[in-house]
Amino acid sequence: HVFVRSNCLRSGGVMGRSVDFESGSTQWISCETATGPYTDITDYPISLCAWVKMESDPGSMSVLGIYDTTADNVYQEIRIDTTAPSAAAVSRGGGGTFSAVGATTLVVGIWYHLTAVFLNKTDRKIYLNAVQDGSNITSALFIACDSSACGRLNRSSPTLYYDGLISHAQIYDTNLSTAQMSAIMADPS
Repeated sequence: HVFVRSNCLRSGGVMGRSVDFESGSTQWISCETATGPYTDITDYPISLCAWVKMESDPGSMSVLGIYDTTADNVYQEIRIDTTAPSAAAVSRGGGGTFSAVGATTLVVGIWYHLTAVFLNKTDRKIYLNAVQDGSNITSALFIACDSSACGRLNRSSPTLYYDGLISHAQIYDTNLSTAQMSAIMADPS
């Protein structure tokens, strides 16, 4: 089942397609399923990527991820982190939240291609325009997820709503190389 909040606006974006999310609890997209593409991802590696353009800097915002909607502590996602703001690859699975936070400060109104690669339980990286920008090696167990979402942390208590444009959000059950990231940036279809 795909749940699309009707007041998300379609807007011009990278290659002419994007969704405009306004920060708040009414604008997000999710796909929740008992069987299907996201339940087929049962272990690392996982790669998540999307074009993003922030419209404001309200703090931490969730861009794209896979989640367990029955729990608050199971997910892998791309997040805009409050520290700079910068991009982050975030894992949470049994025991804590572990983030590969990027070193680059993101600027409101600029398009960026973000890729989070979760190679295994001790290797997560965030890439900005196909260049590694941060990493983290803290161990995070993989726990199966039942949904994917754009625009919010899609757990039992949703939060971290995104404010801006998201275009060409993609989920892969592989470790994308920088060459593959560059190819996806050039032709995301």
